[in-house]
Amino acid sequence: MAGHPLSCLLRPASIAVIGASRDPAKWGCKVLRNIVGNLLSNAFKYSPRGGTVTFAARKKKGEIVLTVSDQGIGIPQADQALLFQTFHRASNVGAIAGTGLGLSIVKEAVDCHQGRIEVQSTEGEGSQFTVMLPASTVTA
Repeated sequence: MAGHPLSCLLRPASIAVIGASRDPAKWGCKVLRNIVGNLLSNAFKYSPRGGTVTFAARKKKGEIVLTVSDQGIGIPQADQALLFQTFHRASNVGAIAGTGLGLSIVKEAVDCHQGRIEVQSTEGEGSQFTVMLPASTVTA
């Protein structure tokens, strides 16, 4: 699997701040770990103990597709349009700690990779985030 565009996701990773470079060719695995790390961190944070968090990665028609799903608190419909804005937090997070920076960082990284991010969420049922990145912008 070494050298495969997704092999870097299999190494232990920490959530890191994205570097200042806007050139995706200079990012590679660090940015992929950041995207996945932030999405997984949120999935675990907003899911009940014993809930299921799922991560999937695949290559489809020249794109790397990353999906993180959870059975957490979900995101109210009214908050979904503001989800990727810096410091925005959903209205139903209550006392769950957070800064409102994670998803804005993810969105910036996805945009700089010329990718897309989609969210499907139902309050009280959970969320699914899907990231699609052109395979040509992902380096191992």
